[in-house]
Amino acid sequence: MPDIEQDRWDTALNRVARIERESDLLRRRLFTRRFSYAKRSAWATPAGLNVLPVDQHHKAPSGHTRARVRAESVLIGKFDVQQEVRLRAFYPDAGLSIRYQTGGKNNGVIRTVNAYKKVQPHAPALMPAVHDHGTILDGRGAFLIEETVAGETATRSQLQALIDPLTQQLRAVHHGVGISDKTASAVLGPHSRGLWNEFVELHGVDPIVNKKIQRLFERDDLLEVSITHGDLVNSNILVKGHDFVLVDWEWASVKPIAFDMAKIIINVSNLEQTLRSMHAGLGGDLGTKTSHYTFREQLALALVQTLTFYKRQSVKARKAKRTAALARQTDKRLRALTKLVELD
Repeated sequence: MPDIEQDRWDTALNRVARIERESDLLRRRLFTRRFSYAKRSAWATPAGLNVLPVDQHHKAPSGHTRARVRAESVLIGKFDVQQEVRLRAFYPDAGLSIRYQTGGKNNGVIRTVNAYKKVQPHAPALMPAVHDHGTILDGRGAFLIEETVAGETATRSQLQALIDPLTQQLRAVHHGVGISDKTASAVLGPHSRGLWNEFVELHGVDPIVNKKIQRLFERDDLLEVSITHGDLVNSNILVKGHDFVLVDWEWASVKPIAFDMAKIIINVSNLEQTLRSMHAGLGGDLGTKTSHYTFREQLALALVQTLTFYKRQSVKARKAKRTAALARQTDKRLRALTKLVELD
């Protein structure tokens, strides 16, 4: 029988070798390296292992392979357990890393490069520097080479303290890039209300909460939109001393500004204080016009949109064996949504 796991790693390392040949930043290696691999990670040196996330440090490898690459470790995306879609490769001595992804002209790597071009002029320290980018496989796979940022995932207490400087830097980006308006129906799509109704039935959402959400759908007011990170979870906010940087911009796009804050509010201890700090840091004018949803209502709609993706997310979670994590996140979103509409 074929070794599917080794075949996957041989393919991933082949992609790294192609990128190294394509980029002038990364010199080709003349001799092969021996890689150990386990689950989502592969490493050839102690330095390569150390630069991987702590939860990807494995005591015993499940196998070994060899590749002629200069990279010292490789990490495959958490949902890509049986396929080659996304990977990172690390070069500890150079302080560089590769991001590679398939998926067409609008994949996460291309979105990251586009975001960097917009963010860097207005908040140069907000995201890692991108030094090179391009494609392989006749354009089917896109890569970028960026600085590897040292730091630890923001804790809950750190996250609370970072609200002010984070939102102020995001505000600089929004005003530099520009802010426009969209209706809720244009943002959420024509099927969102039906998907929400399915979620309500499946999870037994409180009727009072559901009634308030239905009213938000009916109004179809405006929301302020601009460039957003798209995935502002704790693990994408790295902290080192008094500095921080946002990583993993692969979901960056033009969306409601408030929607970027929705993943933060489910992970803070003091919701009301956080909302006040966020609103002030973003300029204090989001949702203040009578034609617009309030800031609080916009955050509620952001959570509603995420919850309408539940069925799709559950399919991916089952494949990746992450159903327990999805259940915890869904519960946190529902609790935050309830708090938002209770005091609205």
